[in-house]
Amino acid sequence: MRLIGNVCVSVKLEQKIGYIKNNPTNNNSPSWINNTALPFAVAAASVVVAPIALSAVGFGAGGIVAGSWAAKGMSAIAVSNGVGASAGSFFAACQSAGAVGIASNTLTWIGALSGSVTAAVQKAINNNKGNGTNGDTEEDEESEEMMRRKEVTNHLIKCKHVKY
Repeated sequence: MRLIGNVCVSVKLEQKIGYIKNNPTNNNSPSWINNTALPFAVAAASVVVAPIALSAVGFGAGGIVAGSWAAKGMSAIAVSNGVGASAGSFFAACQSAGAVGIASNTLTWIGALSGSVTAAVQKAINNNKGNGTNGDTEEDEESEEMMRRKEVTNHLIKCKHVKY
């Protein structure tokens, strides 16, 4: 404890006062890494996962793998329209990509689309954090600040006129 004027102040209290002064609770400036890391990670992962996912569901280099989800989908399409998948359909594109691989420009679009969607969702979530729908509100932050200040004041009152 140290005597400052007629008030004793503990080192711990000094640290708390310094923390309050140096760490305001209304810091709304996230770094660029917080806003871009997740979309970049999702874009990169989707480019890697897309060919693996095609193989996993049954679109193989030799065609559709028997007993796979792709085979079941092909069967359902044949039953529904009386023929197989029509040329140019999404199913035909997946079958082609599974057989010869996904073209690099298609992988680029997959990465760009998944990264953009992730960034938009992340921005929407971050925008909702301050308006009470998700996360702490400004009132909560203000009440936390007031609690810290009251604690400091109460400690100062208790220590008044105490010598070390």
